[in-house]
Amino acid sequence: MQSVLRGLMPEKLVDVCLAETGLVADRLAGEVRADERKRLRFWLKNIPFQVTGYRGFKEAIITCGGVSLKEIDPRTMASKCCPGLYLAGELLDLQADTGGYNLQAAFSTGWLAGRSAAKYCNE
Repeated sequence: MQSVLRGLMPEKLVDVCLAETGLVADRLAGEVRADERKRLRFWLKNIPFQVTGYRGFKEAIITCGGVSLKEIDPRTMASKCCPGLYLAGELLDLQADTGGYNLQAAFSTGWLAGRSAAKYCNE
């Protein structure tokens, strides 16, 4: 499990995850029982993080470019050019100030794109 978890999260979190979920580090992923997978899934979705500060403007990053917003339906985040394609976050040509606004745009568009894609798949 340790090698699988290294592909999912920063290495420093792997031992924390194993300890808090009770998973055995050297167990193969295919040998993990359903109840253990459920514990891991719950931990991954609910691990609390305490924000203790920020690094300042000099280390802030931003991207620009991406898919033009003219090519996206803002109600669903669906591509107007490619049916069934939903875009979010920094894939879009959407620029915002740092300090959380770009993250909020990524989270919000991701949520909307995910809901819309699920609805599209179920229709």
